Amino acid sequence: MTKATHTPGPWRVDSGMGSLSYVRAKSGELVASCTWMHSDGKPIEAQANARLIAAAPDLLDALEAMWDSACTNASSTPSKAAFIKAHAAINKAKGLAA
Repeated sequence: MTKATHTPGPWRVDSGMGSLSYVRAKSGELVASCTWMHSDGKPIEAQANARLIAAAPDLLDALEAMWDSACTNASSTPSKAAFIKAHAAINKAKGLAA
């Protein structure tokens, strides 16, 4: 597979001041910011959006592991390790894992 050129993971969600959440790289570099409020003042899904963005490198890594496992396994079934990695990435995206 081609090497990704995005900011290296892992990424994390940091709560900002007021109505912002930030997604930061391990180095502390800002990857994204998500606002918590619409102009009408109603809360939106910014925390969930930030979690999903922060999980992106993990999700990509998990999908690549599943693809590699399926391509090298004679039965074309991804390995248990690939499924565990995918499950952890899904949980991170949903805010169910640290």
